[in-house]
Amino acid sequence: MPAPSFPIVAVVAPVFTGAALWLIWSSPFALVGAVLGPVMVVAHFLDSRRKHKTQARRDRESSRIASLFVDADSHAAHRSARAEE
Repeated sequence: MPAPSFPIVAVVAPVFTGAALWLIWSSPFALVGAVLGPVMVVAHFLDSRRKHKTQARRDRESSRIASLFVDADSHAAHRSARAEE
């Protein structure tokens, strides 16, 4: 699973939308939305990146443990094959 990429369109879109709404209605609440939208997107991106790193670390660890078991089984099979000779 590839790491999440930065959602630049999701950050920029609320800014333009909020600015357009402010120009139409002159409402400061439109500017609040223009600021909070990108903040939420960046927070979600950082959270996704953190989760991706954690999952990648777990996957590497489980893969390493699985390879140790495969190596141990392989050595055991080799030893029993040599003992039968």
